[in-house]
Amino acid sequence: MLDWRLPAAQLARQVRAFNPHPGASFTLQGKVLKVWAARPGVGNGRPGIILQADRDALLVACGEGALSLDEVQQPGGRRLPAAEFLNGAPVSVGALCAQVAS
Repeated sequence: MLDWRLPAAQLARQVRAFNPHPGASFTLQGKVLKVWAARPGVGNGRPGIILQADRDALLVACGEGALSLDEVQQPGGRRLPAAEFLNGAPVSVGALCAQVAS
């Protein structure tokens, strides 16, 4: 559902608009994740690439800028702040986030 080719500011608004239903989704490492809170961040790169994945941020490159994923949810899991999510599901910088097929 999240199209990483769009500007980060637009994606942040989309995440807010889709909370609580239907939720904004994307795939990462073969899992569909929901994003419940996000904000524009600083960074550039190929859209959909993880730029930062640590206790400070989970940052994804967008068509313009980057999106900081503040709260995410794995399938069957609960909503977690990005730092807690990364503790249980390590993500590598350079990994590709994909759009969920409609």
